[in-house]
Amino acid sequence: MFYHLCALALISLVIGLAAVRRCSLYSPLVISASIWLVVFVAGLVFEERFYPLQEKAFIAWIIWFMVTSLIFFLLSPTGTKNSWTETEIRRLPLDYTLPLLLLIAWLVYMIWEVGSSGPDHFFFNLRLSATNREGFASLGTIVRFYPLIFALFLFEHVYSHRENRHLRLFLWCFMLLYAVATMGKLAILTPVVSWVIIQGIRGKMKVGRLLCWQQLYLH
Repeated sequence: MFYHLCALALISLVIGLAAVRRCSLYSPLVISASIWLVVFVAGLVFEERFYPLQEKAFIAWIIWFMVTSLIFFLLSPTGTKNSWTETEIRRLPLDYTLPLLLLIAWLVYMIWEVGSSGPDHFFFNLRLSATNREGFASLGTIVRFYPLIFALFLFEHVYSHRENRHLRLFLWCFMLLYAVATMGKLAILTPVVSWVIIQGIRGKMKVGRLLCWQQLYLH
């Protein structure tokens, strides 16, 4: 518990400095500190069920947190508003709807193939496959397309407009299916947190909604 309290004091100091500097709620400094705040608050709440911290690990975390916070602090602009001022609509020079649908169909097939081929129940087979457990089938080449799909996901949401609504929907389908395929919490948090940040920068996500998202995540 001592390590948790020290960490919370340090994180609170960083958040306080960010407030004094008037950093954006969506700046890397505030986001990083907030995530670590949730982690150590969870450590206090769950106590024995939380992974025990060792001295070396805690010292390594302090070094990492202070170095990254200093970098974010120096690079974060001050006094900026949480609104999106970009009015230009940007589009990619090609329509990738059909290849995206084919990738979604391929991913659905691989989910069924891997989930049905293992010795345990469907979703547990997917999870063990994602951890490269010996004896379990792999998702194969489809996983190599994830970085590209995620980049397209960010692009289409940053430059969202009526004409690319179907692409945003299909990209969400792929990201959520990939989360099912890997059965990992990070695969769900990555698109959701990215979408929340983009919406916040565009001025469409209020602080109250952010708090609701945080409460849902904690529960």
